[in-house]
Amino acid sequence: MADRKINWVSSTNDTNKQIISSLESQLSDFYSHAQDYYNDIDFTANNWIKNEPGYIDIAQVARNSKKILEVGCGSANILKHKTELEKKYYPLLLKKS
Repeated sequence: MADRKINWVSSTNDTNKQIISSLESQLSDFYSHAQDYYNDIDFTANNWIKNEPGYIDIAQVARNSKKILEVGCGSANILKHKTELEKKYYPLLLKKS
């Protein structure tokens, strides 16, 4: 994950409505076509304890945030290793219709 850039976008900022709407559409399309998503994504189960830069950055932002909304959260593996985040964590589960 070190080669990925994370673009944090606030869903409470009205100037981001178009970005959030586009993301919602992309996620809906992805989850409606990704049959094995939850099996495939579980490879991240232990990445939270391997000191990988991307995961360290996400955990630090999460610690400094008042609330966390995770869209398309999969197995929420971060909570298995960062239990202190549970009180501020709000998953948005997208279900196939």
